[in-house]
Amino acid sequence: MASCSTLFCASSSRIPQVIWVLAMGIMWGNIPSAQFLTGGITRDVRRIVSQIGLTTTLIRGGLSMNVKTMETAAPNICALAVFPMLAEVLVHGFMATALMDYGGSRLWPFLQAMTSAPVAVAIVTVSILYLRTQGYTLARGPSILIIPVVILELSIGVWGINFMLSLVFRNPADNLGWAIAQGPVQIVVGAIVGILLGIVWAGAATLFLSEAERLPHGKFSRSHLRNVTRRCLVVLAALCLTCVFFGYRYNVAAGGCMACALVGATVSYFCSSWTDVEEFKDIKAKIAGNIADVWDFLVMPALFSIAGSSISVATMFRGDFIWRSILCVVCGASARALVAFLCALSYDLTPSERVLHAIGSCGRATVQVALGSASKLRILDMMAANPAVSYATELRYSEQVYDVAITAVLICGPLSAIILSMVAPHWWPKDAAVDAAKSAAPPAAQPVPSAVAAGADAANATAREPAADATCLRVQPCPSN
Repeated sequence: MASCSTLFCASSSRIPQVIWVLAMGIMWGNIPSAQFLTGGITRDVRRIVSQIGLTTTLIRGGLSMNVKTMETAAPNICALAVFPMLAEVLVHGFMATALMDYGGSRLWPFLQAMTSAPVAVAIVTVSILYLRTQGYTLARGPSILIIPVVILELSIGVWGINFMLSLVFRNPADNLGWAIAQGPVQIVVGAIVGILLGIVWAGAATLFLSEAERLPHGKFSRSHLRNVTRRCLVVLAALCLTCVFFGYRYNVAAGGCMACALVGATVSYFCSSWTDVEEFKDIKAKIAGNIADVWDFLVMPALFSIAGSSISVATMFRGDFIWRSILCVVCGASARALVAFLCALSYDLTPSERVLHAIGSCGRATVQVALGSASKLRILDMMAANPAVSYATELRYSEQVYDVAITAVLICGPLSAIILSMVAPHWWPKDAAVDAAKSAAPPAAQPVPSAVAAGADAANATAREPAADATCLRVQPCPSN
């Protein structure tokens, strides 16, 4: 329903569809009163939808990464994944200490800042992938930096939130050093696991492809390629969903997210490197197209409509709260944009590309919706375990953390989506070969005569067909196959 009702609005206004879906979710959750129509959406449903949405965007981001291109930009990627978010956390945290009511605590304001800081793969990566399909920033430009930066920052941000939670609710017997070391350990181990699982996928894909013999003209039948593509897609989805859900289940979400993204990146590397098996490039393109369709028509509407339905307008727009939360979010995001601009100075970008890169990569959504209420859930568990102890003050603090995180979603999410979808095409470079290919595209081919009418056998009819490429896989199989 969200997808159908917002598709017309997005196409007529040129505002990204995700914003309309989010707005519809907010209205659905607050009209006629808060949670009147959405009270049946349980916490488990929200958690599962959020993790599926995160997995989908991580797979798409991993499949779009070019390892060879990223090698030269590795220092810039690491700097952009760490320093802009760190600057935002510091500025936001000090602003929250001065403006928000946390009873003099020094930890709760920085938990609020850390929860609001990580960028949204669901907004930034998807917008960049759409620009790449239109021919923008293919050989050079901001997209080479943004996609790996967002994935790495997401993993660091998820660990940062869990680390701040461990500090706020720290048991004196806990090992603080191990809590600090978990972040780098999770990222390194997650990357190794992701690469190994990508190799497993490559072995399974090779096995699937070898189940049939090549036809006399040296190609596999289209029906066999379709079956191989479907099974490869199922295996890829199963591996990536396992990484993300396992990570959240056992409190190693940063490693799970990194593993999921590296599975996609390893699959992309193998499909591009196997020049002796050209079908893998077609399989990768088909898988990416299928995942994009699932995102557009199922995952994205479910994710952002449910995210919008969790926002309480009455709570968010309290007169004594809204201006403080907006000031914290805006100051933190401004510090992020400034540091991101400075970190990109050493990379081959024009000033306008650096500006749009700095502002457009600030989108928020998935992490804030999924982990914004983590402190509240922790307190609810403590209340259930110790019913005689009052946690009213801590519960109020946790609700304030969640409300500020949602404020960051409402400000930075639409801003990033609009800039990347509507402003970036005018400022970012476009590959001239894309326009040349479109203008020089040949007219539609005439139908091939049947083998009976031509007096030829089935093998010769198959040999006259065009070479297998990404578009050939979409054609219905001929009788010879």
